[in-house]
Amino acid sequence: MGLQEFAYVPAMQLSGGLKQRMMAAMVPASIAPVIFLDEPAIGMHPMTRREVWRVIEKSRGRGSTICLTTHHPDEAERLS
Repeated sequence: MGLQEFAYVPAMQLSGGLKQRMMAAMVPASIAPVIFLDEPAIGMHPMTRREVWRVIEKSRGRGSTICLTTHHPDEAERLS
């Protein structure tokens, strides 16, 4: 997710986009049976957005149920 250089930066000091990426990067670390994501890729660069999609798809493949809200039909179609 390209967050290695921010490993020691407090989350409160990150930009909005980096906070979004951090949140998405935490999804695979969760062992929760249900994961709620509210616009996980909003405002992200298209390449970063696709990386977030890959992370979400991996979590879905592990058996987690993901509840996702989005305004992007392509995102909803790909992830459902």
